[in-house]
Amino acid sequence: IQSVEILSFLNVAHHITGATKYLEAKTAFCNDHDYHINAISGRAVFPPNMVVPWDNNLAYLSYWGLLKYETDPELVKLWQRSIERNWLFVSKQNDPFFTFMTFALDDNLNTHMLEGIEPDFDHSFAAGIETLKKTPRLLLGWEMQNSQRLDVMQDPTPGSEPGYGWDRVTGEAIPIDERCHIRINSDHFALDYTRGDVEYEGTFFLLPYYLGLYEGFLE
Repeated sequence: IQSVEILSFLNVAHHITGATKYLEAKTAFCNDHDYHINAISGRAVFPPNMVVPWDNNLAYLSYWGLLKYETDPELVKLWQRSIERNWLFVSKQNDPFFTFMTFALDDNLNTHMLEGIEPDFDHSFAAGIETLKKTPRLLLGWEMQNSQRLDVMQDPTPGSEPGYGWDRVTGEAIPIDERCHIRINSDHFALDYTRGDVEYEGTFFLLPYYLGLYEGFLE
């Protein structure tokens, strides 16, 4: 993920300043250290003790500069595979930021990497919008306990901590208005969360909302 970040920062720096030194640094990182190849992985997905939810946030925030300001079409295609790989691990969260960012940066989502795994993009798009609609406007993080629910499946992954899971039928995170609404860098599959002593900032709603408006996904 560090490769994704530094390449994104260099793209943005060149876009803003026009200074060739940033492109030269990016070329050196790619040619000498394979940063462009490292960026395909994006984030760790195994083993469980190496997986942290805020890596999703860091990766997707970096994808914008990585792809929007890249002028080499071959690198664009390469890094679109990266966002598709990460999409496989975040699509079930129904987070509008991850959804809108993926749709905005990858105009060819029907690749072999996604075939048969996440075919219903209309559903994912609608689910992201539904999450925006259901997000509570009161930003206090009330204590929520869902691990006892019969319609919830606990995460069976060996090494996973208890208290994480998803809807038993859909395999998706339970709706945001049924759990403690959490920041983008937190785990959407957390079933039991907070103690009612946290007030969240509104950016976890405003960021995907204005991204959706900017890209024409929302009216």
